[in-house]
Amino acid sequence: MIITKSIINTPILCLNIFLLQTFIFKSIILTIFLSTSQAHAQCTVPTAITNENITHATCPGNGCITITSVTPALNNGDYYKYALFEKDGFTEVKPFSITNTFTNLQADTYQVRVRRFCNSSATFSNFITKTLVVR
Repeated sequence: MIITKSIINTPILCLNIFLLQTFIFKSIILTIFLSTSQAHAQCTVPTAITNENITHATCPGNGCITITSVTPALNNGDYYKYALFEKDGFTEVKPFSITNTFTNLQADTYQVRVRRFCNSSATFSNFITKTLVVR
């Protein structure tokens, strides 16, 4: 009976398989990163708050601001979020939400901020600001 010894070098074969798996994994990660980076670039910042309705306060705390138009137009699944700050721009009066109407306002100067949510990349844009006065 003749016994033959395998000439395949097992450590080298294992190393080659490991290197191939590492290359495939890195390629997948790079593809995901590049597609995510490109999608993020598509979420454009709103350019203007083009129309608003202001109801001036006739009694303390009954003023109202409604943002009725923001440009550019939205793509499918995208939406705008709105926030209200005091005139200093630091003190938040109403946090970001999908509601475009701010109620129960005192007569004062406010900053409205609008940012866009892009469904394609699941990200928010930077915000734009417009100063409005409730008398």
